[in-house]
Amino acid sequence: MNLVVDASVLIKGYLPESGSEQAADLLARFAAGEVHLLAPELLLAEVGNILWKRVRRQDLTSDEAREIGQAMAALPLQLVPTQPVLTLALELALLLDITVYDAIYVAVSKVHGVPLLTADERLVARLAPLHGEVRTQLL
Repeated sequence: MNLVVDASVLIKGYLPESGSEQAADLLARFAAGEVHLLAPELLLAEVGNILWKRVRRQDLTSDEAREIGQAMAALPLQLVPTQPVLTLALELALLLDITVYDAIYVAVSKVHGVPLLTADERLVARLAPLHGEVRTQLL
């Protein structure tokens, strides 16, 4: 199974929060070769920003953030360049009234013809009528 995965899902595999068990299961299936994960290169910057925010809120130490960041950067994800999908992403953002950041994930999903897996319920609701397949859970 191929999936486009966003930062909201992957971060749950490293931080204890709602959905962490499902994210850990996804990462285990990925490590076992049962699932192939794609993501735009943007994912790494988003993960870094999430970790930075957690340090600022004192939810994580700087060392914990560095360790998680290194582990996530080492994941053998298929990272997709942003430039080829940017025009489509902007069109989707304007059409759906979503951020360009979110639209980049949607564009990668559309271009590669695979479902998008996100933990962002609001994004799923916004995309449901227009996008092929968006999931909040791995079935």
